[in-house]
Amino acid sequence: MLYRVVSSVRQRAGSRAVRVMSGSAVLAVAAVTGFAGTQAGYAAVAGHGLRHVAIRGLRSASSVLGKGGCGGGAEIAFQANTGNLWAVGEDQAGDLGYGMMAGTSPAITCLTGGGYEVAFQANTGNLWTVGQDGHGDWGTPMMAGTSPAIAALSGGGYEVAFQGSNGDAWTAGPDGVTDYGTPMAPGTSPAITGQAGGGYQYAFQGSNGYLWIGGNGGRPFYQNLSVRAGTSPAMATLGNGTTVIAWQESNGCLDIITTGLTSCLGNVGADSSPSITATNDPTGYMVAFHDMWSNWVNTYFPGAGVTSVTFGLPIMGGTSPSATILPDGSLEMASQDPGTDLRTGITAPNSRDWGLGMMPGTSPSISS
Repeated sequence: MLYRVVSSVRQRAGSRAVRVMSGSAVLAVAAVTGFAGTQAGYAAVAGHGLRHVAIRGLRSASSVLGKGGCGGGAEIAFQANTGNLWAVGEDQAGDLGYGMMAGTSPAITCLTGGGYEVAFQANTGNLWTVGQDGHGDWGTPMMAGTSPAIAALSGGGYEVAFQGSNGDAWTAGPDGVTDYGTPMAPGTSPAITGQAGGGYQYAFQGSNGYLWIGGNGGRPFYQNLSVRAGTSPAMATLGNGTTVIAWQESNGCLDIITTGLTSCLGNVGADSSPSITATNDPTGYMVAFHDMWSNWVNTYFPGAGVTSVTFGLPIMGGTSPSATILPDGSLEMASQDPGTDLRTGITAPNSRDWGLGMMPGTSPSISS
């Protein structure tokens, strides 16, 4: 059984440096509405330690981290109300023993070879990844108040996208740590998705308030598509290889781009960003978003349109939902509810309150 986080005992852990390498590749998706690009650069700095938070009623997860999750069910990562990183779901790992930066949210992905990996901004300000590969500190500082995105790669491993402390869009993964030299909008976070044939693509809100897309170590390209201040895009790769991006337009509308643009499918809550996941249909996907009018999670399916409160999933203002498709084809979503608890909904007109307090203003991440 899981219990609410209740304590805040802390201790320090060691740091880990990262080797910097250059990356190269070519982007395909920017042909959607691409304009001009920017130059890329490379950098890294030394890292620091983390704090440990002890709780009552759940075992430490360090001995099983990355070994039990994503084997047919879903795994959820979130910042607990102690400020610690937690993972629950299929393996019920609980407290992972890492302190997170206040106001930030983790990202989780299920790896191709099994297990999961979580990316987060540590309470030192550095990018960390923990899970199957046990990497730890990437030695690269992030912009305060922003969160990373992570995607599994089809050939194994993962890639992380994040806003560096200099305000630029960065990635970290098998090809090293890359600064693309392109400024992001303050307080926003990027999205990333793995590609079926290998590699990755990423998207973010640039400092000009518009959507930018890049991938595989190549320079990002500007899209003439506005994004609401303080919000971030989401992206996924479909079974047929198409990339889909969802975001909140500057007017508050939910917009989606695939091979074309679909505008104003719904109204998204202030300071909230959508989530997108591919379905088992090669051309199918689902978008979850915080409905501006109801403070519930709504969904959008191509051909079916927007469904309202189908899953009975309430959501805290200023936070964002996360969604995944389970191997059996059912949908599972996660949110921070108005009482600050972690809550999930699984293809049903009701939801589950986990009784686990989240840090107010943060959002969970779910993967399967």
